[in-house]
Amino acid sequence: MSRLGILEVAVDNKVIPIRREDDDNFDILLHESVKAGDSFEVSILLQLGADPNSKDERGKSAVEIAKERGHREIHSGGEETGEVKWTSHELILTKPSASQCQEVISQLTNSHQDIYLNHSSPDIVYVLMSLVLDIRTIKGINIQYTKITKDVILLLSHKITNNTSLDTLSISSDSINDDGVIALTQSLINNRKITYFYLSYNPNITSTSAQSLAELLLYNHALSYLRLDSTNIDTDGVLVLMESLRTNNTLWKLALDKKHKQTCYSLPYYKTIEDRLVFE
Repeated sequence: MSRLGILEVAVDNKVIPIRREDDDNFDILLHESVKAGDSFEVSILLQLGADPNSKDERGKSAVEIAKERGHREIHSGGEETGEVKWTSHELILTKPSASQCQEVISQLTNSHQDIYLNHSSPDIVYVLMSLVLDIRTIKGINIQYTKITKDVILLLSHKITNNTSLDTLSISSDSINDDGVIALTQSLINNRKITYFYLSYNPNITSTSAQSLAELLLYNHALSYLRLDSTNIDTDGVLVLMESLRTNNTLWKLALDKKHKQTCYSLPYYKTIEDRLVFE
């Protein structure tokens, strides 16, 4: 947030007042953030009252600049909002804004135990995870069609290491790559609560992360379901996973691509693990 040096924000539940020194300054910062393509800064500035219709030195508004550059963060009415859906036990967010995330978190009840985040940005994931992973009634986090960056992975890794309430972590549909998987598995090795870890439909997960996933199966005794179907883990990676699975007595199901069925079937110890493999 280099352009927001005059601001102070709330991070990890530490509320720090924001001081507004100059009404025009936020409008200038908004233009700079739009030009930089920083959706998080844009979201914060709009919440603070920056005018999306204010003009820069060329006579163009922040809205016009955003349209020129293909950004959808703002429109003439202010911050763009996404879809929020509530059920009896779930909160489903699709393309939410930062202010929407903060608002819905304040409305959560103890019965809302599962959160779904779809088609969002890394900055929004960071904001949302900073808030929800400290809420002890949250049992499931499901992220789809949302690219996870290094900063988000570091936050997730830190938060889940000692988390004692979350039992489901699902990051699917082109949301995470090998680097993210490797970092998360290190945090999950000592986690005693998460039982469902879903990584389906992530083409950027390859055999590069197979060794880390195999170590997870060796040392973690809490997981009961691991989904790795519709990834790009190859035969060598699957064989590494099978060696760990044969010594793991707690994993109930491991989901793999159908193309790996013959490879697994040919293993001399296949019968001992057959009931725990699912080919999707």
